[in-house]
Amino acid sequence: MTPLKLLESLAEGLKNAVKNYDLPAENQPSKPVSIYIQEIPAAEFEDDTFYPLICVELLSVTDNADGAEIGILISIGTYDDDPRGFIHHLNLLQCVREFLTTNRIIGKNFALNLPVESAMVEKDTADFTFSNIFAVYRAFTVSEYYTPP
Repeated sequence: MTPLKLLESLAEGLKNAVKNYDLPAENQPSKPVSIYIQEIPAAEFEDDTFYPLICVELLSVTDNADGAEIGILISIGTYDDDPRGFIHHLNLLQCVREFLTTNRIIGKNFALNLPVESAMVEKDTADFTFSNIFAVYRAFTVSEYYTPP
């Protein structure tokens, strides 16, 4: 099982978890949350302001005697020029946290290790809010999920 399969499975699950969210976007009407894998495609910025967004990124892979542990960073970014716009952000953050902790097996091959750490990023602009979630998944070995005939 590769880290890419974990990233794709997480992105698909998160897309489904936030499908009912329509949040403010800069200079555009409210829109659904965009989900990105590994990077936000800067080349598309002319057509899309990216926000609201979730980006699922590979941080690390640690191989040990019991298999592999895969470190993941989930970044959440929202735009809102309303002074209480952070409420939209916190609701989205909570939705992602609940998805992770209630779906601890992802893609049938990866198990979430607890604890999961979430943190708000210090704001450097009034209209954008960011959070990061750090999670570690254990990749199942073949013997853990496959019984030979």
